[in-house]
Amino acid sequence: MMAIFHPMAYTVEVTLKAERSGNQRRNVIHYAYLTTRPTVAELTTLLAHVENIVIDKYEDVVCTGTRWYELVAQDMHDQTGVQVTRTVNRLSVNGTQVSPSNVSLCLSKRTARAGRSYRGRFYMVDCAEDMFNGDDLNPLYNGAVTTLANAILAIPTGNRFFPAVGSRRSAGSTPMLAITWDQVADSQRRRLKGRGP
Repeated sequence: MMAIFHPMAYTVEVTLKAERSGNQRRNVIHYAYLTTRPTVAELTTLLAHVENIVIDKYEDVVCTGTRWYELVAQDMHDQTGVQVTRTVNRLSVNGTQVSPSNVSLCLSKRTARAGRSYRGRFYMVDCAEDMFNGDDLNPLYNGAVTTLANAILAIPTGNRFFPAVGSRRSAGSTPMLAITWDQVADSQRRRLKGRGP
């Protein structure tokens, strides 16, 4: 069965694919662009930015053993948008004992507008066990998390793409202005304490 395509006007969706012990991990970052549709060459450059800026900082806060293996950028404006894949081999380098797979830290993507369609989440999975003191973020990690947040917010060279919050519901994206997080471990499972800021 084919997935239904949901357009997002003037938006590129970048998927970060990783694996740990045979289990898949995915994160998504959206980038807005102006009226001219992106080319294969431009998306190739964007993926180099994501690998060398975002993953470079992300691997510093993920427990050793997680490997990013592929990045995919797709122009989501309509079904004719180009798609580019970049094979990578990046290994996380932080700590040796991983937290349970349902434990994460949620980075909240913020725009200038209110409402669910104008906020996004970036769940950091495979956190090192010492990243949390009980339920609370170890303050020693605040610097590394701040560095990762700044990497996600970084505008790629050339000012062609801008970090954004993509929304299938509103069929577009809104420029991202900030990333926030609280000091509590999160989970997407409702019975656990944290579910994101």
